[in-house]
Amino acid sequence: MVVRIDSRTCRVLTAEGEERGCTPPGSWFQDKTRLNELIAVGDMVEMRLDGDGGVIEAVIPRTNVLARSAGHRQRLLVANLHQVVVVGSLAEPPLRPLDIDRVAAGVIHSDITPLICLNKTELADPDETARWKSVYAGIPAPVIVTSAATGEGIEELRAALAGRVSAFAGLSGVGKSSLCNALQAGLDIAVRTVDRRTGQGRHTTSFTELHLLGTDAWIADTPGIRVFELHDCRPEDVAPCFPEISAVGADCAFNDCTHSVEPDCAVLAAVAETGNGIAPSRHESYLALLEERRQSGSR
Repeated sequence: MVVRIDSRTCRVLTAEGEERGCTPPGSWFQDKTRLNELIAVGDMVEMRLDGDGGVIEAVIPRTNVLARSAGHRQRLLVANLHQVVVVGSLAEPPLRPLDIDRVAAGVIHSDITPLICLNKTELADPDETARWKSVYAGIPAPVIVTSAATGEGIEELRAALAGRVSAFAGLSGVGKSSLCNALQAGLDIAVRTVDRRTGQGRHTTSFTELHLLGTDAWIADTPGIRVFELHDCRPEDVAPCFPEISAVGADCAFNDCTHSVEPDCAVLAAVAETGNGIAPSRHESYLALLEERRQSGSR
């Protein structure tokens, strides 16, 4: 199993429990292809021993892979996942719904189960925390509120990770690395504070690495990014990435309803239904991603 990827080398955990540095054949790197376009952390591979290292000869077909777009190329993050912990910060940096919704949509588009983690409760207003928890409970997806600083929600999060392979994903500065460190002493993943001038997170994790949590769980801390762009997503693929919108949309008057301007749109009616329908912030995120995919095409 691939447990870490750098620029052109990776660390592979063998069936005997030995970790080796491995490289794929040079022929794989055509057109200046990057390693993270070919192999993902979490991939199962066939390899042959070569001195103290090894050579990867094949990647075993994946059950799924979390990826994002980088221009017209696809960047692979983590493969063969049970779930992705989508981390959002309640404060410092402030919660921006589109950021969380964009990552969650990418996870769902990859046929992976999301778990929403709202972090930094120690810095947030309790009423705002409760409101955002209610918004994301409507996805539907598990929602856990946490504080890596105080330990709130850490045990609940640890229980949700047990026996699974999970990746932590989110924008820079939301606390992914701090949460991983709080889950298990000794990981010592580097962390950095939010830039006070911009209010944005600073990149800390520059590579993806799998860590064994306890005896039966694997967690991957992925590099923070400014924007998580969906890969290979057409405009008509956006609604299924918002399960509550897709479910209500089945009752729209038109089969090809875009849930934006059409008459007799069940989604628009649900958004207008205060307290019991679709959260306006979720619908706004849906419209933003829909327009983005229309403008950029499917890449």
